[in-house]
Amino acid sequence: MRLPPKKLVMGLPLAIGYAGLLEVFGHEIWLQGADAVLGAVLVFLSAISYVVYLSISDETVRRLGSLRLAGLTSTAVCVLCIGQFFVLRPLTEIRVAPEMIWLSVINAMLCKVASVLLVMMGIERIGAGLAVQTGAIATMSTVATSALLLGEPLTVWVEVGTALTLAGIGVFSS
Repeated sequence: MRLPPKKLVMGLPLAIGYAGLLEVFGHEIWLQGADAVLGAVLVFLSAISYVVYLSISDETVRRLGSLRLAGLTSTAVCVLCIGQFFVLRPLTEIRVAPEMIWLSVINAMLCKVASVLLVMMGIERIGAGLAVQTGAIATMSTVATSALLLGEPLTVWVEVGTALTLAGIGVFSS
C-alpha cells in the first residue's frame, strides 16, 4: 500500500518530536534502574499507540461523528478498566468510601469523557495529523510544570528534548 504524500510529510515532524521525547526519557531512565527502563518503554509504547489511535480516528470521526466516537471510546475504556480491576484485585477491594466514588465520577467525567470528546471534536475540525502534533504540547507543559511547581531539575537533556519536540511542531505547522 502506497502512502499519500501528506502522510509522508507528517512523518518528519513526528520523528523529530518523538526524538525529543526519547532524548528526555532515554537519558533519565538510565539514572533510575531496571524498573525505570521498563516503565519508560511502556510509556513510550503507550505514546506510540496513542498516535496510532489518533491517526486511525481521523477517518472514523468523519464517518461516525465526534460525539458518537467519543462515547464508544469512553465506553471501551470503562469496560477495560473495570475488567482490569477484576483481573488484578480481589472482589473485597470493591468497597470504597462514598466520597471516593463521587471523586472518581467527577474525575472520569472531566479527565476522560470531556478530554476524549474535545480531542475527537478537534480531530473533526483540524484533522488527526495536527491533533497528534499539538498533543506534544501536553508533554512540554508537563516538563514546565514539574520544573516550576515540583522543583525538578531542568537539565540540558530535558532542554534538548524540549527543543526537538517544539521543532517537530514547528516543522509540521510550516
